[in-house]
Amino acid sequence: MSESVNSMALDAELSELAECIDPSALANPFGAPECSGYIRSAPEDFCVTELPLELPSGDGEHAWLHIRKEGNNTVWVAKRLADFAAVDVRDVSYAGLKDRNAVTEQWFSIWLPGRPDPDWAALDIAGISIIAVSRHRKKLRRGELAGNRFAIAVRAFSGDADEFAARCARVASDGVPNYFGEQRFGRGGGNLRLLAEGGRLDRDQRSMAYSALRSGLFNNYLKQRVVDGFWNICDGDSRTGDVALSDRDGDIEAYRRLCGDAAQGRPTGPLWGEGRGRLSPAEETVFDAFPHVKALLNAAGLKRHRRSLWLPVSDLQQSLKGDVLRLSFTLPPGAFATTVLDMLLLPAWQ
Repeated sequence: MSESVNSMALDAELSELAECIDPSALANPFGAPECSGYIRSAPEDFCVTELPLELPSGDGEHAWLHIRKEGNNTVWVAKRLADFAAVDVRDVSYAGLKDRNAVTEQWFSIWLPGRPDPDWAALDIAGISIIAVSRHRKKLRRGELAGNRFAIAVRAFSGDADEFAARCARVASDGVPNYFGEQRFGRGGGNLRLLAEGGRLDRDQRSMAYSALRSGLFNNYLKQRVVDGFWNICDGDSRTGDVALSDRDGDIEAYRRLCGDAAQGRPTGPLWGEGRGRLSPAEETVFDAFPHVKALLNAAGLKRHRRSLWLPVSDLQQSLKGDVLRLSFTLPPGAFATTVLDMLLLPAWQ
């Protein structure tokens, strides 16, 4: 930790950010949910299908694998693929991280320049099956996906089904606040304090620490925007008010692919780092309350990015049979299905 950062002041800031890690406890534009149910009673109750931005062409030096996995996280699978293909783990790529406690389908790429594919049929890893294999001229890069489709079963559903259907209709129409999900912050929000604890961190741990701090700042800002009623529309004109979703700020194309012109004019918020572009007056006011957290991020040389405050929930479908509620919807890259659930109902995680 930088000597210029006051440890007591930093601890106070981190304690405040720790109040922003759980979207279910943050401001909800639709009011407190009245319905409840159990999520993830079994892995097959939470299914994620990655929607690729492009499919492999059939030739090139990168092997692309379409994989179904259960009970394993994406990073662990990448390491096992590297071992099997006898390559460095840095030569295994993927577009996004997928949950461990779920059934998920996603693509991986393995760089094999001048080498044939290993015998993928011999890959024998519990919880992993290969759906398809092909070759492509380039590797997968983080964020290079069209979105993710979710199919979720909520068991022991309790509450007014008509009220829930009306809430779903509002979410489908208005979207939800684009909060980072609680899993971004680690167990009990522990990732927020990794840098402050002063221990030796490896590359992955430092990355998680910086990500948690930026995500906490973002959630804190977005929470205030929801309270003020300006979470899904821009406040002020483009010269002095919000920075709208664009190619430069927030990757508007990823949103247009799912919701078309509805993405136009939506506000963004900063993922903190050293400056690129201006901050709105509202952003300066909220972020200036965390000078020591900002100093940690600036000292790491992180560059500022922007993220949409508004999250479209596309093709939201819901059906209730007995006490089992089934939900399906599509989200753009980097969004959290758990945040959508937190806006819809009071989920109990099993």
